[in-house]
Amino acid sequence: MKTKNLFFSILIIFLGALQACKQDDDLLLASTSTESVSTQTVSMPAGFIAAPVCEPSGSGAVFEVGPGKAYENIIDVPFENLGPGDVVKIYAKPDPYYERIILTTARGTAGNPVCICGVPDGNGNLPVLDGTNAAVRPVNVNTYFNDITAYLGVIVIANEWDNHPEHIQVKNLIIQGAHQYSNDGNQKYKVMGTSTLEPYSPGAAGIWMRGTDIEVSNCIIQENGNGVFGAYNGPENPLTNVKLYNNVIRNNGTYGGYRHHNVYLEADSLIVKGNLIGPIRDGSLGINLKSRSAGEVVMYNKLQGPASRHFDFVESQNGYDWLAQKASFRRTIVAGNIVVGVEGGAGNILHYGGDGDNTTPSDDLRQGTIYAYNNTFLLRGYYLTGDPDAVWRQSFTDLNTCNEKLYAFNNIWAYHNPRPDETSDTNITIFRYRGVVDHFSHNLVAKATNAWYNDKTDGDPCLQGYDFATLQAAMASNSDLSFVDLDNDDLHLAAGSVAIDAGVTVPVGLPAIDHQFVMPNSLEERHGCSLDIGAYEL
Repeated sequence: MKTKNLFFSILIIFLGALQACKQDDDLLLASTSTESVSTQTVSMPAGFIAAPVCEPSGSGAVFEVGPGKAYENIIDVPFENLGPGDVVKIYAKPDPYYERIILTTARGTAGNPVCICGVPDGNGNLPVLDGTNAAVRPVNVNTYFNDITAYLGVIVIANEWDNHPEHIQVKNLIIQGAHQYSNDGNQKYKVMGTSTLEPYSPGAAGIWMRGTDIEVSNCIIQENGNGVFGAYNGPENPLTNVKLYNNVIRNNGTYGGYRHHNVYLEADSLIVKGNLIGPIRDGSLGINLKSRSAGEVVMYNKLQGPASRHFDFVESQNGYDWLAQKASFRRTIVAGNIVVGVEGGAGNILHYGGDGDNTTPSDDLRQGTIYAYNNTFLLRGYYLTGDPDAVWRQSFTDLNTCNEKLYAFNNIWAYHNPRPDETSDTNITIFRYRGVVDHFSHNLVAKATNAWYNDKTDGDPCLQGYDFATLQAAMASNSDLSFVDLDNDDLHLAAGSVAIDAGVTVPVGLPAIDHQFVMPNSLEERHGCSLDIGAYEL
C-alpha cells in the first residue's frame, strides 16, 4: 500500500509528552480560570450574518451554556452523551470562553444532526472560543487519539478507528487561538483534567475534523495554525461530505511557514460556498484554500490576498489508495468566485495538479479537468526581485502537466498594475508551465497577457493545437470591463461593461450559476435575461 503521511509535517514540532488524563472534577471546574490571560478584542465584520440558532429536533435535548444558563462553562456539557437532534447553545458574553470542545461519540442523523451553535448577543456579536490556555472536558479515547489528535484544535471532531462522529453542525462561533505562530512555545492549552500547560503544535486548527457529514457555517475562524483542517484516512477513518457555508476564514498560518493554511482539507466530497477566505496571517506563506479532496465544488466565495496561492488542488496523501481512485477526484468545479490579488501576493490564482513544480505526468497528480466558469480573477503586478529583466511572471492558472485540463468559460481574467511607472505589463500569463485547454470560450482576458510562462511565448507546450488567436480575441482593457471600483476591490460590473449579457449558458451536467457572493459571508440570487461574464450580474 502506498503510504503518505499528511500529518507528519504538522506534528513533527509537537512539543513535550502529553500527560495522561485525570478525571478530576475539581480541576475541571477550576480550569476555566483566565488568570494572566489577556482577552483579545474581536471585531465582527460589518454586515456579518449569523445562521438561525439551532433548535433540537426529534427527541433531541438542548444544553445551554453561558452566564445564568444551566451550564456555566462549555466543559460542563456532557459532550460524550450527545445524540441525534441534540443542540448545544453557547451564548455570547463579553469575554471569550477559554475552552475547547472535543466530539468523539456524537452521532446525529441526516434529519436530526448534532448541532454546536453560538447564540449572538443583542448587538449581533458571536460567542468566542479562544484556545489560549484553554481547558477541555476529558474524553475516553484510545492512546492514538489522546496523544495526538485531542490537542490539535479548538474544536476537534474525531474518534478512534472505525468509530467516527456523524452528522455534525457547527454554527455561529468565533474560533481562534490554536496555533504556534512564532514557534516559541508560548501559545498553550491545558492538558485535559489538569492545570498543566503544554504548547500547541504549529499545525493546530480552529476546527480539526474527521468523520462524515460535517457542516461548518456562519463562523469566524481566525488566528490558528490551520483555519479548518481534516484528512481522509480510509473507509474506517474517513472524512466525507464536508460543507463550509458562509464563513469568514482569515489570518491563519504560521510565521515564515508554508504548510499551514486558511483551509486545508482532504475529503470525499467537499462543498465550499459563500465564504470570505483570506488573507493569510501576516508573515505566513500559506494558502487560502488547499484541497486534496475528491469531488470539490467551490462556488460563490471571495478569496483575498496576500496568500502564496488562492486555490490549490493537489494530490491525495492519506487517502491516496481510496480518493485518488475515484472518478470524482479527476473533476473539480470552481465557479462564481471572486479572487482579489494584492501587490506582492500570490504568483498564481488557480493551481491544479500536485505539490511542487512536477511537470511529469504521474498517478500522484490530478490528471483530470478543472471546470472554471463565471469567476472574476484579479491579479496585481509586482516584482519579486525588483529587476524588470528577472521578473517572476504571475499566472492565472498553474496546471502541472499535459494531463491536467482546463475547461473555462464566462470568466473575467483581469490585471491591475498599481505601479505602471515601475512594472512592465508583459509578465502576465494564462498558464504557467503546462496544461491543456480543453475548452476556452466567452472569457474576457486582460490585454497584458501571454499564454504560457514556460517559454515566454504564445506557443503550446503540450502540442494540443491550442490557437492563441482565441486568447487574443478575448482580450479586453479594464476600461472595457468597467468595474465599479477597481482600486478598492469592488469588482461588480458598471453600466457599459463588455461583460454584460455576454456569457454562455452553463452546460448540462455542471452546477448552474444562480447566486452571487455578498460581503462578508452571504449570497443573493442572481437575476438577468442572459448571463453576464464574471462572478457578478449587473
